[in-house]
Amino acid sequence: SSDLYEHTISPAAYEQGYFGKSVKTTTTGEQVVIGAPQEHTQTGRAAVYDRMVESFISNGYINTFTPNRTIPTAAKVTVNGVVQIFNQDYQVIDNSVRFITTPPQGSRITIDINQFTKLTELVLEDNQVGEYFGTAVDFCKNNCSIYATAPMYHTNDYRYGRVARFVNQGRIYGE
Repeated sequence: SSDLYEHTISPAAYEQGYFGKSVKTTTTGEQVVIGAPQEHTQTGRAAVYDRMVESFISNGYINTFTPNRTIPTAAKVTVNGVVQIFNQDYQVIDNSVRFITTPPQGSRITIDINQFTKLTELVLEDNQVGEYFGTAVDFCKNNCSIYATAPMYHTNDYRYGRVARFVNQGRIYGE
């Protein structure tokens, strides 16, 4: 069996202006920003998505953990960063992860259900037709900010290009 599982993020009908031209994830992979530089008459946009990874701390005696979302068959479960093996280390019963052996007290359990939720759209307040915002996107090293380019930004006389920085407002762009 493969260790790779596919999940596709598809844009809404109005978000098809080269959606996916640029893609970056946070260092944990829990958030992704996707540029669409030709949306809305080439003013462009970038969309931020949250990949559902739920965490729990074991108390040492409860062996069942239930995330807020439905667990797909392709869920990835870890205990203290070590990937657990389905039907050997855990089972999925009634949308809960049930461990064969209860993880030790204080263990960090993560359940990666590989579903994405759109958190926000990034746009420039003074956007211009043809500036192609979202051509390139990136997160800072600590996931504290998102940077997005608008390489065709211009005044009446010059094409300058510009880079916008969006500052983390809590969990929106990373932990």
